[in-house]
Amino acid sequence: MEFNRTKKYEASLQKKDEKGNTSLHVAAADGNLEKIRVLINLIIKRYPYLLETKNKFGSTPLHYVE
Repeated sequence: MEFNRTKKYEASLQKKDEKGNTSLHVAAADGNLEKIRVLINLIIKRYPYLLETKNKFGSTPLHYVE
């Protein structure tokens, strides 16, 4: 059961919205440092490419951090 829950959560890290934003794009745009920290810690271990994923406007999550 725990394995399925973990896989489902990890899959959601890779999902994109209609603008191509990942959850990290959204957290960065919101300026939510705690969410950004948690997401980066999860992403860096298994999906490091998500740190450089561009949305439909060509922006990476880093572009949204102020």
